[in-house]
Amino acid sequence: MESQMNKVLTEVGENPEVTGVICTDQHGLCLGVKGNLSTCHAGLITSLAHCGRSLRQDETHSPVITMESEGGQILMLKSTENVSFGIMKTAPQSWH
Repeated sequence: MESQMNKVLTEVGENPEVTGVICTDQHGLCLGVKGNLSTCHAGLITSLAHCGRSLRQDETHSPVITMESEGGQILMLKSTENVSFGIMKTAPQSWH
């Protein structure tokens, strides 16, 4: 599973718009990180993913959470029962 997760992190991180990607387990442990995100973000990513799942009554599909910062970056979170992913992307040129 570790090699498959590293493959996903690398493939997602190769997108020119992506500046960082992180994968955490359901307890907030960092399973892998690439780019400008760090292991320090793992707990936050997991917590936000859990909050997003609690907003949905339908347990089969978890929502994708998007946050915008003052710097114009986008953080997208997607989680499953056991794993959460966070992706930091650059802002579209129209934001600058």
